Amino acid sequence: MAFIAGRQKYVSANCAHCHQSFRHHAPRLVGQKAGFLAKALQQFKVGERQAPMMAKLLKTWTSEDFNNVVTYLSGLRLMRACGDGH
Repeated sequence: MAFIAGRQKYVSANCAHCHQSFRHHAPRLVGQKAGFLAKALQQFKVGERQAPMMAKLLKTWTSEDFNNVVTYLSGLRLMRACGDGH
């Protein structure tokens, strides 16, 4: 369920607008390792990393939202490895 909930949050927050576009300077997130994603999100949340859009967006996210999105994005790495992903 965390994978599906993470996908829903990723879509509803419109993360792909920046993170899956070559017109923006945001890094690609699909398939990143869970540890990297969790650390980066936490750093944005507490202000260690700076990006105006991220700070505004993450202000409303719960711990469950963070975990679900990390599960979704890192899970795509496994799907790709199995030949079943994007």
